[in-house]
Amino acid sequence: MLGENLKSIREKRGLTQEKLAKEINVNRVNIAYYESGTKVPSVAVLSKIADTLDCSIDGLLGRKKFVEQNLEN
Repeated sequence: MLGENLKSIREKRGLTQEKLAKEINVNRVNIAYYESGTKVPSVAVLSKIADTLDCSIDGLLGRKKFVEQNLEN
């Protein structure tokens, strides 16, 4: 769920994996791992991702109410 939501929100925000990785100071491969579900980001990284994508951690984790609310902006 996290991976699918991360990819969807990232793409809706117009960011590539590379741009998101640079914004949160991780390697692009890590973004690919998070999106594929191979790895799970730490809470600190998850927080940076949410801030960069202007969404909530709840939204990234798939709590539907938060995903829909944050994508309307």
